[in-house]
Amino acid sequence: MATGMNTSLDGVTPIANVANPFPDGIRMPPSREGLTPDLLLGAGHSSTVLSLATPYFQQWNFSIQQGLGQSLLLEIAYSANKGTRTTLGSVSLNALTPEQLARGVENQQLVPNPFYNVITDPTSALSRPTVTRGQLIRLFPQYTAVNATYPTLGSMIYHSMRAKVEKRMSRGFTVLASYTAGKNINDSSQNAIGGNASIQDHWNRQLDRSLDTQDVSQRLVISGVWEAPIGRGRAIGGGWNRALDLLLGGWQFNGIASFQTGFPLTMSSIGASRPNRVAKGEKLTGPVQQRLNRYFDTSAFAVPAAFTYGNSSRTAPDLRAPGINNFDLSMFKSFQILERLRAQLRLESFNAFNRVQFAAPNTQAGSTGFGVINAQQNTPRQLQLALKLLF
Repeated sequence: MATGMNTSLDGVTPIANVANPFPDGIRMPPSREGLTPDLLLGAGHSSTVLSLATPYFQQWNFSIQQGLGQSLLLEIAYSANKGTRTTLGSVSLNALTPEQLARGVENQQLVPNPFYNVITDPTSALSRPTVTRGQLIRLFPQYTAVNATYPTLGSMIYHSMRAKVEKRMSRGFTVLASYTAGKNINDSSQNAIGGNASIQDHWNRQLDRSLDTQDVSQRLVISGVWEAPIGRGRAIGGGWNRALDLLLGGWQFNGIASFQTGFPLTMSSIGASRPNRVAKGEKLTGPVQQRLNRYFDTSAFAVPAAFTYGNSSRTAPDLRAPGINNFDLSMFKSFQILERLRAQLRLESFNAFNRVQFAAPNTQAGSTGFGVINAQQNTPRQLQLALKLLF
């Protein structure tokens, strides 16, 4: 049994402090006789809803391939994924409706508590002579919170098109280029710790339907390998002696180039879950380095009035964080030491051109840093030297 710290009944007048956080004591484990339906009266309650439908996913795809010559392959593919009754982190069944929330400071007024002497747990805010008016208009006023954990109330849909060009290994050269364009829409994005990404109105789930927080609209990856035709047994230097081949032969060059659009910006606001979108906003272009202090048009957003919900979508459909523009290069040198022993010297460079991928800007409307980028997302250039033995 957890004991919460009740700092105030109306959000203004303190009733506890750090020096004495539990003036009414702490909750004791219930006895066997205390395991009754009234056990959690006056407390918060969370439970998994087992009676809801089981989530299910539908997937469909098709692709067309065409070979050109002996080593070139072209492919175009379409794929989709639809999730129905997907799992959410938690939904409050005791949240105020927008109409109730709009009553504002009236909800903070203290009124006689009808549960006084009924809820006897001294650690509960509902055991005192007065209670806020807003508590009494909730669906379950006898509980401080009622949460359904992992309810199957979400939905998602994903469509994508992928084009691939592959030049298979021949004459020591291979290359693979893959381009994907897609869109992922849902109402139940999960954040890094597995909870929901900002459910605003628990009574209107459609307000959360938007681009997924990790939607990637476009991605292009090009990779290639070239074994230089130089050295013993190859087109150039096929008759070299071992010493010359050791110096000039056996080189291999590799590269991976990645380009990707950034994730949609997740908007928030001081005093509310989301801001108001008051205008489409000017489309800002140019290098990110020139927009670090104003990455997007912040005048298009405003802090909503107190005790109201903002009209902005969960993620902005037209605003994305900086994307990826990265090159990883490597160079291998092979040595034949003995008949059954070969060595490979590897020089690898990650983010070879030391390109900066900036982090997402501050998206909290009303804050001093709104629209400002102040961090780097990726790591600077990294060099790695290794020796690999094969036997």
